[in-house]
Amino acid sequence: MKNIFFFDVESTSLHGTGFAVGAIVSNNNGEIIDRFELASLEGIGNVSDWVRDNVLPHLEGMPVVETDKQLRDAFFEFYMKHKDSCEIWSDCNFPVETNFLSAIVADDVEGRQWSMPYPLKDLSTLLDVNIDRVEMSGIKDLRKHHPVDDCIASAKCLYLISE
Repeated sequence: MKNIFFFDVESTSLHGTGFAVGAIVSNNNGEIIDRFELASLEGIGNVSDWVRDNVLPHLEGMPVVETDKQLRDAFFEFYMKHKDSCEIWSDCNFPVETNFLSAIVADDVEGRQWSMPYPLKDLSTLLDVNIDRVEMSGIKDLRKHHPVDDCIASAKCLYLISE
């Protein structure tokens, strides 16, 4: 069985620009073997009021780059390192994660159009979106709306329902 690559994006609004992204790669035992987290100062400066109140407080201390494009480029590099050895997953991936992937392609259509995840697997097709992933995971001290912690919770839920 392939490793699991789980990613999560926080955006400036529901259909806005991705400004923070996290990803984990876990092996068949659920052990995290690699991780990625990064935010964009450009995006942080353009968030909606809801995101400012409900997401930004959980991102304190997250590594940052200056621009949204730098964020997308860094994530793309991490993704390419793992894409051939992993199943690619996100949770409820429209509109935020799919918009983020589309922006990555738009940055370099010729170089990236054939590199995006296919298929992009979606945990929400297997688990009701109203189930609290952090609670179900049973993992203590995870921050909701922190992209790495959301990945950890969702990946754990995937393993739980796959057993």
